[in-house]
Amino acid sequence: MKSKFLFLALLLISVTGFSQERGEIWTELSADLTNSTITNSPISPSILYFPIDNIGVRVSGFYQDADGGFSSSVQLAGRVYVTPNGYAQGGIVTDFQDNTGYTLSLGYTGHLTNWFYVEPSVRYFHQNTVNDVGISLGIGIVLNNR
Repeated sequence: MKSKFLFLALLLISVTGFSQERGEIWTELSADLTNSTITNSPISPSILYFPIDNIGVRVSGFYQDADGGFSSSVQLAGRVYVTPNGYAQGGIVTDFQDNTGYTLSLGYTGHLTNWFYVEPSVRYFHQNTVNDVGISLGIGIVLNNR
């Protein structure tokens, strides 16, 4: 079901190539769609800055209601656009206690307008003894479109 939803979402997304230009700042809200329901889906607000064309630095927070408790962590990642809309991203994740790991993802940025975009992605996450593969969906706004 989720794969059908993502396929349809990709069909609806603009296929026009956009360049991610130096100095742009994007903000996004994404959710992990893997093994989640609307009430317990991990929500991740983020900000992405492009110091160089098509290369970005992303900082995001991660919040989740897990087993009756609240869990949070921070991610610092680098992103490279390998096609006009397709990217590879990798980074470190920590909760500033004893849990540090890394995440790798491949995704697609579909610009619906010059300032609004949708990003489906597939990600791999490793932290301590946890290895997880999942699907995420983000929506965002380009704050200073050039």
